Amino acid sequence: MAPLDRIGSENLPPTSTAWMNPARAIAIVAVVTIHSLGTVVEENYAGMGPDWWVANGFDSAARWSVPVFIMISGALALDPARGNKPRKFLSKRVWRIGIPLVFWTAVYVVFRRFYLLPTDDGWNPGIAILTGSPFVQLYFLYVLAGLTLLTPFFRLLSVHGSRRLQWGTGLIFLGIGMLDQWVSIVFDVGEANIATRFLPMAGFYILGWVLRDVVLSPRGVVLAWLALAGAIAMTIVWAGLGPGRNHGSSPTNISHPASSSPPWRPTFCSTTI
Repeated sequence: MAPLDRIGSENLPPTSTAWMNPARAIAIVAVVTIHSLGTVVEENYAGMGPDWWVANGFDSAARWSVPVFIMISGALALDPARGNKPRKFLSKRVWRIGIPLVFWTAVYVVFRRFYLLPTDDGWNPGIAILTGSPFVQLYFLYVLAGLTLLTPFFRLLSVHGSRRLQWGTGLIFLGIGMLDQWVSIVFDVGEANIATRFLPMAGFYILGWVLRDVVLSPRGVVLAWLALAGAIAMTIVWAGLGPGRNHGSSPTNISHPASSSPPWRPTFCSTTI
C-alpha cells in the first residue's frame, strides 16, 4: 500500500492553535539571528575560520523560521471554517498585505536610492521591484502576496479535497520549490522574480494546513527532532563543504532576499518542518 493510501479522506478534528503565537515569537528570534550573523557568515566566508563555522552553525539552525511563518499563515488561511468567498478574502488581504507592500516598497526604494548608496547609478528601482525583492526585508511580503492571490484556489483543497489530495498537492509543490532552488543554486539557471517569488514557499503554505491538526506520538516527536537535527547538520556541511561553497555573494547586494547570508544555503532544515 502506498503511503498516501494510508491517509484518511476526511479532515482531522480541529485542535488548539494556541501554540502559534509562541512559535511566531521563537521564529522572530531565529530571523533576527540570521540577519545578525549575516556579516560574519558572508564576509568571513573566504577564511572559513572558527568564527565562520560557529556563525554558520547558528545560521543553519535558524533556517526553519521563515517556513514556519509561511506554514502558520497557511494553517489559518486555508481553514475551511473561514469561508470560501474569494472576493471577501482578497479584499481583506489588500489592507493587510497589499497596502503594506506598496508603502514599504516605496519607503525602502527611496531609502536605498538616496541614502544607503546614492552614488550607485547602476541600480534600477523598477528592475529591483520586478525581482520581487527590492530590499532584503521585503521579499517576505512579495511571497505572501503571491500566496494570497492563490489562497482561494488552494482553499478548495481543504473544503472539497480529500486528505490524500491535500498531502499530494502540498508535497508536489514542496518538490517543485526544492527543484527550483536546486537548479538555481547548483546550475545557476533562472532566478526568482516578482511572479515566482512565492513558489519555493507554496508547499509549506499548503502543508501548514495539512499538518495543523496532526498530533504526534512521543515516538513521532523524537523522530521529528532527530530529523531536524540531521537537516541542520546537512545544511551546515552544505554551506561549508558542499557544491555551493564556491558561490560568492556581495554584501552590497541588498536586493537579494538572502544577502544577509550566502545565497547558496539550502533549505534542508526547512523541509523537515
